[in-house]
Amino acid sequence: MAFTSPSGREAVNRSWENTSNRTARTAHARFGLTARFARIADPDGVLPAEELAAKVKGLRRAHFAKLGRKSAEARREREAKAASDAAALAAILGAPSVDATAAAAVAALVDAS
Repeated sequence: MAFTSPSGREAVNRSWENTSNRTARTAHARFGLTARFARIADPDGVLPAEELAAKVKGLRRAHFAKLGRKSAEARREREAKAASDAAALAAILGAPSVDATAAAAVAALVDAS
């Protein structure tokens, strides 16, 4: 769950600060994801444990690879938009060119808002 408001982020950070056992706090979610992959891999529950474990491992790797790919795509889109915004700003201000540093600065301003 993503909190975008400052008070929401503050509450989440405070909650994690007060968590002494992070592994225990996230155990239910990890178990649930593993169980989901097991249901996908073996809906009838007939596979031997070793085969099921291998399939679950593969599904987990594919899932996190997909998340990584989507994250990279989102970063590229944000960077492209920041570069475009920086170029537009440079054109408005009459600047001759915009470098990557300026685009990164605009991206930081966009992310901060």
